[in-house]
Amino acid sequence: MKRLLGRRGRGSQIIPGGFLVLLVIFAALLAPQISPRSPSTIDSGRQLESPSGGALFGTDNFGRDVFSRVIHGSRISLGIGLVSVFVATVIGSLLGLLAGYYGRWIDWGVMRVMDVLFSIPSILLALVLMGILGSSLTNLAIAISIVYMPIFARITRGEVLSLSSRDFIEASRSTGARDLHIMWRHLVPNVLPLLIIQMTINLAFAILAEASLSYLGLGTQPPAPSWGRMISEGRIYLGEAPWMSVFPGLALMLTVIGFNLLGDGLRDRLDPRLRE
Repeated sequence: MKRLLGRRGRGSQIIPGGFLVLLVIFAALLAPQISPRSPSTIDSGRQLESPSGGALFGTDNFGRDVFSRVIHGSRISLGIGLVSVFVATVIGSLLGLLAGYYGRWIDWGVMRVMDVLFSIPSILLALVLMGILGSSLTNLAIAISIVYMPIFARITRGEVLSLSSRDFIEASRSTGARDLHIMWRHLVPNVLPLLIIQMTINLAFAILAEASLSYLGLGTQPPAPSWGRMISEGRIYLGEAPWMSVFPGLALMLTVIGFNLLGDGLRDRLDPRLRE
Protein backbone atom coordinates (compact mmCIF):
# COMPACT_ATOMS: atom_id res chain seq x y z
CA MET A 1 0.00 0.00 0.00
CA LYS A 2 2.79 2.43 0.90
CA ARG A 3 4.58 1.68 -2.37
CA LEU A 4 1.36 2.17 -4.35
CA LEU A 5 0.71 5.52 -2.72
CA GLY A 6 4.26 6.57 -3.41
CA ARG A 7 3.88 5.75 -7.09
CA ARG A 8 0.61 7.63 -7.38
CA GLY A 9 2.08 10.70 -5.69
CA ARG A 10 5.24 10.67 -7.76
CA GLY A 11 5.45 13.62 -10.11
CA SER A 12 2.41 15.36 -8.61
CA GLN A 13 4.24 18.71 -8.86
CA ILE A 14 3.95 18.56 -12.65
CA ILE A 15 0.34 19.80 -12.64
CA PRO A 16 0.74 23.04 -10.60
CA GLY A 17 4.20 23.65 -12.06
CA GLY A 18 3.00 23.08 -15.60
CA PHE A 19 0.04 25.39 -15.04
CA LEU A 20 2.29 28.26 -13.90
CA VAL A 21 4.73 27.68 -16.74
CA LEU A 22 1.95 27.59 -19.34
CA LEU A 23 0.53 30.79 -17.85
CA VAL A 24 3.87 32.56 -18.35
CA ILE A 25 4.26 31.17 -21.87
CA PHE A 26 0.70 32.24 -22.69
CA ALA A 27 1.42 35.77 -21.41
CA ALA A 28 4.67 35.98 -23.38
CA LEU A 29 3.16 34.79 -26.66
CA LEU A 30 0.05 36.97 -26.44
CA ALA A 31 1.60 40.03 -24.76
CA PRO A 32 0.49 42.53 -27.48
CA GLN A 33 -3.08 41.26 -27.30
CA ILE A 34 -3.26 41.03 -23.49
CA SER A 35 -1.58 44.29 -22.49
CA PRO A 36 -3.97 47.28 -22.55
CA ARG A 37 -1.23 49.80 -23.40
CA SER A 38 2.23 49.92 -24.91
CA PRO A 39 4.82 49.09 -22.23
CA SER A 40 6.94 52.11 -23.20
CA THR A 41 4.19 54.73 -23.55
CA ILE A 42 4.87 57.64 -21.17
CA ASP A 43 1.92 59.55 -19.70
CA SER A 44 3.05 62.40 -17.44
CA GLY A 45 -0.50 62.92 -16.24
CA ARG A 46 -0.79 59.41 -14.75
CA GLN A 47 2.41 59.10 -12.75
CA LEU A 48 2.38 56.72 -9.74
CA GLU A 49 -1.33 55.89 -9.99
CA SER A 50 -2.39 53.15 -7.59
CA PRO A 51 -3.91 49.93 -8.98
CA SER A 52 -7.42 50.48 -10.28
CA GLY A 53 -9.75 49.52 -13.10
CA GLY A 54 -7.92 51.86 -15.46
CA ALA A 55 -4.50 50.52 -14.51
CA LEU A 56 -4.73 47.01 -13.08
CA PHE A 57 -1.23 47.07 -11.55
CA GLY A 58 -0.98 50.86 -11.30
CA THR A 59 1.52 53.07 -13.13
CA ASP A 60 5.19 53.83 -12.60
CA ASN A 61 7.05 57.12 -12.17
CA PHE A 62 6.77 57.83 -15.91
CA GLY A 63 3.07 57.00 -16.09
CA ARG A 64 3.68 53.71 -17.87
CA ASP A 65 1.22 50.90 -17.27
CA VAL A 66 2.84 48.39 -14.89
CA PHE A 67 0.58 45.51 -15.97
CA SER A 68 1.60 45.97 -19.62
CA ARG A 69 5.26 46.10 -18.63
CA VAL A 70 4.97 42.95 -16.52
CA ILE A 71 3.31 41.09 -19.40
CA HIS A 72 5.91 42.21 -21.94
CA GLY A 73 8.68 41.57 -19.41
CA SER A 74 7.78 37.88 -19.50
CA ARG A 75 8.99 37.80 -23.10
CA ILE A 76 12.47 38.98 -22.18
CA SER A 77 12.82 36.80 -19.07
CA LEU A 78 11.49 33.67 -20.76
CA GLY A 79 13.36 34.31 -24.00
CA ILE A 80 16.73 34.86 -22.31
CA GLY A 81 16.15 31.85 -20.06
CA LEU A 82 15.24 29.51 -22.93
CA VAL A 83 18.07 30.61 -25.23
CA SER A 84 20.77 30.54 -22.55
CA VAL A 85 19.74 27.14 -21.15
CA PHE A 86 19.44 25.65 -24.64
CA VAL A 87 22.94 26.82 -25.57
CA ALA A 88 24.33 25.63 -22.23
CA THR A 89 22.67 22.24 -22.72
CA VAL A 90 23.91 21.70 -26.26
CA ILE A 91 27.52 22.78 -25.68
CA GLY A 92 27.83 21.42 -22.14
CA SER A 93 26.33 18.02 -22.93
CA LEU A 94 28.46 17.69 -26.09
CA LEU A 95 31.64 18.39 -24.11
CA GLY A 96 30.53 16.00 -21.37
CA LEU A 97 29.73 13.32 -23.94
CA LEU A 98 33.17 13.57 -25.55
CA ALA A 99 34.93 13.68 -22.18
CA GLY A 100 33.08 10.68 -20.78
CA TYR A 101 33.34 8.54 -23.91
CA TYR A 102 36.95 9.13 -24.93
CA GLY A 103 38.46 9.86 -21.52
CA ARG A 104 42.20 10.49 -21.15
CA TRP A 105 43.43 13.95 -22.13
CA ILE A 106 40.06 15.00 -23.58
CA ASP A 107 38.37 14.20 -20.28
CA TRP A 108 41.12 15.92 -18.29
CA GLY A 109 41.11 19.08 -20.40
CA VAL A 110 37.35 19.49 -20.60
CA MET A 111 36.69 18.83 -16.94
CA ARG A 112 39.49 21.12 -15.73
CA VAL A 113 37.90 23.99 -17.64
CA MET A 114 34.49 23.06 -16.26
CA ASP A 115 35.93 22.87 -12.73
CA VAL A 116 37.34 26.39 -13.06
CA LEU A 117 33.98 27.75 -14.23
CA PHE A 118 32.13 25.77 -11.57
CA SER A 119 34.40 27.03 -8.79
CA ILE A 120 33.38 30.66 -9.38
CA PRO A 121 30.05 31.74 -7.85
CA SER A 122 27.48 31.96 -10.63
CA ILE A 123 26.46 35.59 -10.12
CA LEU A 124 30.11 36.68 -9.85
CA LEU A 125 31.02 34.82 -13.04
CA ALA A 126 28.04 36.38 -14.83
CA LEU A 127 29.08 39.85 -13.63
CA VAL A 128 32.63 39.34 -14.90
CA LEU A 129 31.42 38.09 -18.27
CA MET A 130 28.98 40.97 -18.66
CA GLY A 131 31.75 43.40 -17.76
CA ILE A 132 33.89 41.91 -20.52
CA LEU A 133 31.18 41.49 -23.15
CA GLY A 134 29.12 44.60 -22.45
CA SER A 135 25.42 45.13 -21.78
CA SER A 136 23.08 43.67 -24.40
CA LEU A 137 20.50 40.90 -24.61
CA THR A 138 22.81 38.74 -26.74
CA ASN A 139 25.71 39.10 -24.30
CA LEU A 140 23.36 38.43 -21.41
CA ALA A 141 22.30 35.11 -22.96
CA ILE A 142 25.94 34.22 -23.65
CA ALA A 143 27.00 34.99 -20.08
CA ILE A 144 24.20 32.94 -18.51
CA SER A 145 24.83 30.00 -20.86
CA ILE A 146 28.53 29.94 -19.87
CA VAL A 147 27.57 30.01 -16.19
CA TYR A 148 25.36 26.90 -16.47
CA MET A 149 27.37 24.98 -19.05
CA PRO A 150 29.48 23.06 -16.46
CA ILE A 151 26.36 21.57 -14.86
CA PHE A 152 25.28 19.87 -18.09
CA ALA A 153 28.85 18.79 -18.87
CA ARG A 154 29.18 17.08 -15.46
CA ILE A 155 25.79 15.36 -15.66
CA THR A 156 26.43 14.05 -19.18
CA ARG A 157 29.98 12.91 -18.41
CA GLY A 158 28.91 11.06 -15.27
CA GLU A 159 26.09 9.23 -17.03
CA VAL A 160 28.27 8.37 -20.04
CA LEU A 161 30.97 6.94 -17.75
CA SER A 162 28.30 4.78 -16.10
CA LEU A 163 26.85 3.59 -19.42
CA SER A 164 30.13 2.97 -21.25
CA SER A 165 30.82 -0.22 -19.33
CA ARG A 166 27.34 -1.68 -19.91
CA ASP A 167 26.87 -4.84 -21.98
CA PHE A 168 24.85 -3.20 -24.75
CA ILE A 169 27.64 -0.68 -25.38
CA GLU A 170 30.25 -3.45 -25.50
CA ALA A 171 28.01 -5.45 -27.82
CA SER A 172 27.66 -2.48 -30.15
CA ARG A 173 31.42 -2.01 -30.23
CA SER A 174 31.98 -5.70 -30.98
CA THR A 175 29.80 -5.42 -34.09
CA GLY A 176 32.08 -2.70 -35.44
CA ALA A 177 29.76 0.25 -34.80
CA ARG A 178 31.43 3.62 -35.08
CA ASP A 179 31.83 5.93 -32.12
CA LEU A 180 29.38 8.48 -33.54
CA HIS A 181 26.75 5.77 -34.01
CA ILE A 182 27.21 4.49 -30.44
CA MET A 183 27.00 7.96 -28.96
CA TRP A 184 23.94 9.01 -30.97
CA ARG A 185 22.06 5.70 -30.87
CA HIS A 186 22.81 4.44 -27.36
CA LEU A 187 24.28 7.15 -25.12
CA VAL A 188 22.29 10.26 -26.04
CA PRO A 189 18.82 8.64 -25.56
CA ASN A 190 19.84 7.44 -22.10
CA VAL A 191 21.23 10.81 -21.06
CA LEU A 192 18.36 12.84 -22.54
CA PRO A 193 15.85 12.37 -19.66
CA LEU A 194 18.39 13.72 -17.16
CA LEU A 195 19.13 16.67 -19.44
CA ILE A 196 15.43 17.50 -19.79
CA ILE A 197 15.05 17.50 -16.01
CA GLN A 198 18.10 19.70 -15.53
CA MET A 199 17.02 22.07 -18.30
CA THR A 200 13.66 22.64 -16.62
CA ILE A 201 15.25 23.31 -13.24
CA ASN A 202 17.96 25.53 -14.69
CA LEU A 203 15.40 27.62 -16.54
CA ALA A 204 14.27 28.92 -13.16
CA PHE A 205 17.82 29.86 -12.19
CA ALA A 206 18.51 31.40 -15.61
CA ILE A 207 15.44 33.63 -15.28
CA LEU A 208 16.62 34.64 -11.81
CA ALA A 209 20.09 35.37 -13.18
CA GLU A 210 18.63 37.57 -15.91
CA ALA A 211 16.55 39.45 -13.34
CA SER A 212 19.57 39.87 -11.05
CA LEU A 213 21.78 41.26 -13.81
CA SER A 214 19.02 43.55 -15.06
CA TYR A 215 18.48 44.73 -11.49
CA LEU A 216 22.16 45.72 -11.36
CA GLY A 217 21.88 47.50 -14.70
CA LEU A 218 23.89 44.94 -16.68
CA GLY A 219 21.00 43.27 -18.47
CA THR A 220 18.21 44.85 -20.47
CA GLN A 221 18.43 48.58 -20.93
CA PRO A 222 15.61 51.17 -20.74
CA PRO A 223 12.94 51.43 -21.98
CA ALA A 224 12.74 47.66 -22.53
CA PRO A 225 10.59 46.08 -19.79
CA SER A 226 12.39 43.53 -17.63
CA TRP A 227 11.24 42.22 -14.27
CA GLY A 228 14.63 42.78 -12.68
CA ARG A 229 14.87 46.27 -14.12
CA MET A 230 11.34 47.10 -12.95
CA ILE A 231 12.12 45.95 -9.40
CA SER A 232 15.24 48.10 -9.43
CA GLU A 233 13.40 51.17 -10.72
CA GLY A 234 10.65 50.77 -8.13
CA ARG A 235 12.87 50.32 -5.07
CA ILE A 236 13.11 54.09 -4.40
CA TYR A 237 9.30 54.34 -4.56
CA LEU A 238 8.52 51.49 -2.16
CA GLY A 239 6.99 53.88 0.34
CA GLU A 240 4.58 55.67 -1.97
CA ALA A 241 4.20 53.22 -4.89
CA PRO A 242 5.10 49.68 -3.79
CA TRP A 243 3.24 48.17 -6.75
CA MET A 244 6.11 49.19 -9.04
CA SER A 245 8.30 46.49 -7.49
CA VAL A 246 5.73 44.13 -5.97
CA PHE A 247 3.99 43.02 -9.17
CA PRO A 248 7.12 42.26 -11.24
CA GLY A 249 8.52 40.56 -8.12
CA LEU A 250 5.42 38.38 -7.86
CA ALA A 251 5.64 37.50 -11.56
CA LEU A 252 9.27 36.50 -11.12
CA MET A 253 8.50 34.46 -8.01
CA LEU A 254 5.60 32.55 -9.59
CA THR A 255 7.64 31.81 -12.72
CA VAL A 256 10.57 30.44 -10.72
CA ILE A 257 8.23 28.36 -8.54
CA GLY A 258 6.51 27.00 -11.65
CA PHE A 259 9.73 25.82 -13.29
CA ASN A 260 11.02 24.38 -10.01
CA LEU A 261 7.82 22.40 -9.45
CA LEU A 262 7.80 21.20 -13.04
CA GLY A 263 11.45 20.18 -12.81
CA ASP A 264 10.90 18.29 -9.55
CA GLY A 265 7.90 16.50 -11.03
CA LEU A 266 9.77 15.53 -14.18
CA ARG A 267 12.68 14.29 -12.09
CA ASP A 268 10.36 12.03 -10.10
CA ARG A 269 8.85 10.65 -13.31
CA LEU A 270 11.86 10.44 -15.64
CA ASP A 271 14.96 9.96 -13.52
CA PRO A 272 15.82 6.22 -13.78
CA ARG A 273 17.76 6.42 -10.54
CA LEU A 274 14.53 7.12 -8.63
CA ARG A 275 12.51 4.26 -10.12
CA GLU A 276 11.49 1.46 -7.82
